[in-house]
Amino acid sequence: MGFKSKRKIKTNFVSAANKKLRLAWDRKHRQLTVSDWRKWVFSGKTRVNMGGSDSESFYWSDVPGTNRPHQVRPQVQGISDGVMVWGCISGDRPGYSTAIIDGAIDSNKYVEILKTSLMQTLE
Repeated sequence: MGFKSKRKIKTNFVSAANKKLRLAWDRKHRQLTVSDWRKWVFSGKTRVNMGGSDSESFYWSDVPGTNRPHQVRPQVQGISDGVMVWGCISGDRPGYSTAIIDGAIDSNKYVEILKTSLMQTLE
């Protein structure tokens, strides 16, 4: 019948209340010039995986019960799967990055990052 399997696109959930807040912020700042935006610093965090994606992997097969190399995703035990990385960028240059090795970024780690990496970027 023409159906094809497709993966869903992942996106961050944004509540209706948060959408309203974002729209209000956008409207408030839409008159800023390029010169104004150069004074801003944008930051974010992401996970970098050592062994590939966290999501499921798929393959095509017409022979059941086989384990060919393309059907298996090897894992290394005892080694961290990846690191969290925080970074920032300004209108002048990219900022400093900080690798977060132990677990997730909680509020204490985030404040520590802001005190060091962000402040070094602003100097």
